[in-house]
Amino acid sequence: MSSYGFLDKMLSKFKHVLRLMRIQKPISKLLGPVFCRSRESIEIDITYDCNLYCVNCNRSCRQAPDATHMTVSQIEKFIQESIQNEILWKKIRLTGGEPTLHPNLLEIIDRLTEYKRKHSRELKIQIITNNWGQKIKAVLQALPQEIEIPNRSKDSPLPHFYDFNMAPRDSFLFSFSDYMNGCQNIEICGMGLTPYGYYPCAISGAIDRVLGLDLGRKALPSRSDDMKDLL
Repeated sequence: MSSYGFLDKMLSKFKHVLRLMRIQKPISKLLGPVFCRSRESIEIDITYDCNLYCVNCNRSCRQAPDATHMTVSQIEKFIQESIQNEILWKKIRLTGGEPTLHPNLLEIIDRLTEYKRKHSRELKIQIITNNWGQKIKAVLQALPQEIEIPNRSKDSPLPHFYDFNMAPRDSFLFSFSDYMNGCQNIEICGMGLTPYGYYPCAISGAIDRVLGLDLGRKALPSRSDDMKDLL
């Protein structure tokens, strides 16, 4: 290993230790949470159906298969709540599962693009797809040009996600952590909407799906709601 490689490795470990220290309860109480859920971006898990079985899937599509879809009326309710609360989303990402397997995807896209034209012209509407197989590619080709597909070039059948299946509370390293710190997903990816309600991020909604606790907010949270209880 070169001296640069060794220094990079040591710097990475040092940053990891700093992050671990930052999320401990005493420091978090003093400095506040590291991350706060987004008020500008949202991920919508419109389906948990998927054509792949990725290792450590963070929506548990492999671990707990489920073909549950969001209804078009649920999307319409989300849009109405956004208008009533005067929220101008900057980014809406349709995810899953594999979103192109939703039987009413084009209807959902139509509702969201109408909302964009009338209420939030700067909005980016994205689809997060695995882009795997001719059926998926055909659906993507039929989408309007204004729909962004940031990972269109992805061409691997079974990506390996980070270790998702072990709860942090089962590791000694996180025994004294304050989980209200969240993680970068709640800011970068945005808050989450699933068939079961609103969450700080869509991943937490997927966890709730498996556990069956039904903890999601049933209406769009106000701007003052940090959703710390769900974190």
